[in-house]
Amino acid sequence: MFAGLEGSRAAAEMGLDTDRTAVVVTLEQETLLELEAAPDLGPLQSWFLSDDEPVRVVAVDKGPAEVVVVRDPTAQPYLDALAKGFIDREIAQTVAPLIRTDDPKNAWDPRILKQGEAAFIEAGREIFKTRQRKIQDAELAAARRTLKTHLTFGDNTRLRFVSPMAAPVSRTVEQMNVFNLTPELPVDSGGLLSFVENAPSLRFVHRFSDALTIVGRELHRKTQRRAVVVLLEGSSLDRSQISTAEVRNLLRDLQVPVFVWSFGTGPVVEEWGGYLLSRVPGHLEVDRDQTVLTEAHDELSTTLEAQRIVWLDGIHRVHEIELTTAASGVRLAGATQ
Repeated sequence: MFAGLEGSRAAAEMGLDTDRTAVVVTLEQETLLELEAAPDLGPLQSWFLSDDEPVRVVAVDKGPAEVVVVRDPTAQPYLDALAKGFIDREIAQTVAPLIRTDDPKNAWDPRILKQGEAAFIEAGREIFKTRQRKIQDAELAAARRTLKTHLTFGDNTRLRFVSPMAAPVSRTVEQMNVFNLTPELPVDSGGLLSFVENAPSLRFVHRFSDALTIVGRELHRKTQRRAVVVLLEGSSLDRSQISTAEVRNLLRDLQVPVFVWSFGTGPVVEEWGGYLLSRVPGHLEVDRDQTVLTEAHDELSTTLEAQRIVWLDGIHRVHEIELTTAASGVRLAGATQ
């Protein structure tokens, strides 16, 4: 099950007593530079209210970050195609002369690719031909290693994939629903697309909002910089017990930013909205969509880098913390801009 570090333990590890409340904020670039240039907490003392009363700031910390990707399993072939497209481009740039024998538009339809990431990449080896020889195993391996440096995050950041399909598990008379997830993946060992084959998959109904509820609460308890990515394909249906609006409000109150990326259209995408990664639903233009994915990734990375943990004196309900009119260049993480 999804489990993690309690906020009180995180506070103890920072040398703070437990009579503190952690608030995650996102700072605009100018405010962030000012805070780093002169780490004076004085200006921050007028930023926060709890129950309409001012709250004293006792510390500000950057600390680690975690990105959780709630991945629609039907989006997997799109990720495979983007990973393979990156490797193809690397081979094209490092092995010459090459003659392209595939579609000149470099277009792929991921819906027909069911064999998985590894087999898909291997199947693409014959796409490139040289006048004298085929692509060598070592050259393909080198291109795959380069993939690990693509779409990375900042230092001290961890990545996890979560399946939105819950498996029912019985314990005596009680029944639980468990959402499968990967271990924490340190980003210094790879980028986003290099981890796609690690994503778990189950065969149960899709419950995106329910999964987001568990993920959001867990990230809140960890008291660290954080973000959730909802990666959708479009044809799936959400069978959650919690509505999209309810979970969005919950994550906003828990100061957990949500990024929605999709590879198509459909009811679940219309419900969640977000950033369309493929111009034509169900069809990738790999070169173009690599660029779009990079833009979405950069926005996520920028948000993480701009986050800070602010420790407030006393115990407060985090959803009751408000910013004053004096708080310039800052917003609570999870709040819309």
